[in-house]
Amino acid sequence: MFAYELEGLKRLNIHAIKWVSYRVKVRGRTGKMVYVSNVSRLIYKRLVAKQYNVSIETLEKHLSLDYKADPKYRFYNGNHMESHLYEGVEPSDFYNKLENVLSTQTSAVKVNIALGYELVSKTDPDDTRYLYPNLANTHVCNNPIAINSNADIQ
Repeated sequence: MFAYELEGLKRLNIHAIKWVSYRVKVRGRTGKMVYVSNVSRLIYKRLVAKQYNVSIETLEKHLSLDYKADPKYRFYNGNHMESHLYEGVEPSDFYNKLENVLSTQTSAVKVNIALGYELVSKTDPDDTRYLYPNLANTHVCNNPIAINSNADIQ
């Protein structure tokens, strides 16, 4: 397994086991659990995608040699929560990003949204200040909102 493939598996939260080379545990064609080390082959990509509930396109994108993460998006995976940080999102693109994050959730979620904005002076249009996102003073909602379905997102 190549280093860029191992990094792609980490991005998708697929655990690879070091056993001579790195291997991924999947259910084989016969139904038994097997270890796959060559995730470059299409047949093994299909097994990994099926086992870890990831689409083939997403798997191929993350396992490609020339994968580049979006510089305006960062993901932090902690012990108790995960954080998705988007910067410079256009208002028309906001709901697509939110739906993308929430579609991967399988349990209850709490959403905190902080806004960064540019303050423009009424008297001098050239005088602008950027106020960075901060949950202490730029939160959207005072209380968490329950999201039970896709209709609640919109």
